[in-house]
Amino acid sequence: MVKVLTTYFLFVVVFCLPFKVTANDVVKKLITEANKKGEFSGVVAASRNGKRIFAYSIGFADSGSRIKIRRETKFRISSITKQFTTVLLLQLVEEGKVDLDKPVANYVDVPEARKNLERITARQLLSGSSMLPWLESEDFYQGTDADLTDARFVVKTYMTGDLRGEPGSKFGYNNADFILAEAIIESVSGKSYEALLKEKVLDPLGMKNSGVIARTGRIKGLAKGFIFEDGSLNGERYETIANYGGSGAMYSTVGDMLKWNNAILYNSLIKRDLRDEMFSPSEKLGFVGLGSWIYDLKLSDTKTVRVVERQGGIGGFSAVNLILPDEEFSIIFLSNVRTGTLSQTYASKGLSYQVLREFLAK
Repeated sequence: MVKVLTTYFLFVVVFCLPFKVTANDVVKKLITEANKKGEFSGVVAASRNGKRIFAYSIGFADSGSRIKIRRETKFRISSITKQFTTVLLLQLVEEGKVDLDKPVANYVDVPEARKNLERITARQLLSGSSMLPWLESEDFYQGTDADLTDARFVVKTYMTGDLRGEPGSKFGYNNADFILAEAIIESVSGKSYEALLKEKVLDPLGMKNSGVIARTGRIKGLAKGFIFEDGSLNGERYETIANYGGSGAMYSTVGDMLKWNNAILYNSLIKRDLRDEMFSPSEKLGFVGLGSWIYDLKLSDTKTVRVVERQGGIGGFSAVNLILPDEEFSIIFLSNVRTGTLSQTYASKGLSYQVLREFLAK
């Protein structure tokens, strides 16, 4: 009888122990709440010390057909493409084929734009400080002329006007910078951007669910984008994504993006000294590094972290990639709903900041 009572007592004690709420539980709740507000639909995945520690998907890849988003769902990653363009160019630097501080005219011969190409450097392109003419023309972003996917054609057509200021003097976000960087990559390597990306990055890392969006051909498993406004989801306006090229035409999955982040963290694509240069903010430009933004972010009274961020948003897609080298931590948010919840990490706001704080503040 005593033995039975003892066993029963132990069962009751164990059964009544409080359930321990983990960081993963809280993060799932944050993502779910953002989804209910219409602010997020997609996948979030995180890696620490080279191993995935979290992945969670929510929402619909196509709200019309009610196809659920899964971890394998593909998303346009928009301007996160610029990180890939940066690494491809730095690989050419490592091979001694490009000098970041020499005029772009040394590598790209476009007579119509030579006066500008002689004044700017590859470093200024990667840091968004070239002061090239704004590439804001709707006939470019919505155009269907096949030439608009040719980086050299875009250079001679849209980059011949007066510079907006002294190159290197200030940061000025411009897709033109990375399309010109794409032209350098193609000119120096003798290969197309897409072919070199596959050869030098995607294949070596096993990123089988990533690539460049072409003008023709449907990408199986690619989510459909929406914009949340006035309390409802609306379809995105038409844009020719292929025209963005090396500035924003890639697609990927969270699994592939974690492979990318680990490759950058552990120097399997470029050597440590170039990675450190990529991750170092410019003394003159402040938070701007090469292809990314770098800043210190306060997560709590006792925890401040160095963040390398690349965010992107085109049409109905939002994405943010956060790499924290000192923590050996990275997290990727891919969403097929366009809102501002992923674009304010630096300001300690939004879903991306809340999730980052939950994982690392303690």
